[in-house]
Amino acid sequence: MENENFNWIDAFVEAQERKDIKNSKGFEVLNSNNIDTNELTNHEKDKDAGVIELNYKDEKQKEIDNRSYVGNVLAFILDMPEETVKSLMLAALNGTDVAANVVGTVFNALTDVDEEIHTAHKNSDYKKFSELTTAKIQEFSKYLNGKKTDVKEYSGNITGIGSELDSKAAEMVSWITQDAPYVVPIRKKLKNMGLPDYIAIPIAFGIGTGIAFDDDASLFLNSEQVQGFKEMAGALPDSSEEKIFNTTYRMLEATGLGFAVPGVVKALSFAKNNIPKYMNSKIIKPQNTIAVGGSATATAATQVIEKNIVGPSTDAEIDEIYGEGKSEEAMIEATNLTDANIDEIYGEGSSEQAMDEVLINNEKEDNWKILNSDKQTSYTQ
Repeated sequence: MENENFNWIDAFVEAQERKDIKNSKGFEVLNSNNIDTNELTNHEKDKDAGVIELNYKDEKQKEIDNRSYVGNVLAFILDMPEETVKSLMLAALNGTDVAANVVGTVFNALTDVDEEIHTAHKNSDYKKFSELTTAKIQEFSKYLNGKKTDVKEYSGNITGIGSELDSKAAEMVSWITQDAPYVVPIRKKLKNMGLPDYIAIPIAFGIGTGIAFDDDASLFLNSEQVQGFKEMAGALPDSSEEKIFNTTYRMLEATGLGFAVPGVVKALSFAKNNIPKYMNSKIIKPQNTIAVGGSATATAATQVIEKNIVGPSTDAEIDEIYGEGKSEEAMIEATNLTDANIDEIYGEGSSEQAMDEVLINNEKEDNWKILNSDKQTSYTQ
């Protein structure tokens, strides 16, 4: 799409209006009462939006979910590139605090549970530590992922080797989940939304570790956030660090998940850099494998712009194929209209000039409304 076909001042206005919505009293009230903001933000209602209860009332279900989580974390580690696992093992061996990383919690748990691993760690014996840790991860992964459905199978009534393994597995599950119990229900929700574990696990850890324990603890995901996470699952391999931050900030700002921006950005960056090894050789972006409602069309149009894919190349063509207004939405997302980016593209001071033009341009009705609305306050802050 050629720049002359795009009115970037109008796009700047629209981007500012979106910020105004996030700063509005109505948005605040809806969020504080766990009510979806989709009508305010003009997002299609997503069936997966809603409350995530973080405390279990059913202890059996909690045990099943805990074991499922740990089993999948172990499988997640086995699927990671060897270089990453090696670097994390070396970090753990050298005394670096790796607990802030979900993989680090596994290494710490194994060190506490297994005497031989503990000794290798204490002696800084990397070869032994690596061999023993890898073997235990494989063993526990196979064991836990083979026992997902019936909590009675974990009863401890088994005798012999099975009983010892069951006891060790239970101990490790406890070590991994005790300091971040809310990671488990969050990961379960993300999985139910369709996110793969290599994304769901780091995000759940990034959010869950930032929540203090509370008997009534819960999270609310609105439609914009649900759709954003789903879209990111397909776009992550080709997303820059800047795009990851901007997308995350836009999704979570001014909501109950605002606190999680740093953790989610770190999690998505980790996931991007550690795509499972079986995907490394041939990454296929699953553009439409996860249903995200009407926003999927804007993302598809954005990909046309970003990748210069053969297809519709004018505003009219994109709007005709993907829906009215999608060309403008796509360009806003693709160009990421921040002050810094506008100045970089159009020259120093262009963002300020654009705002001046917006404020004094009385020829367009939408600009006039902005000048005479309560939203004006956001321009002068």
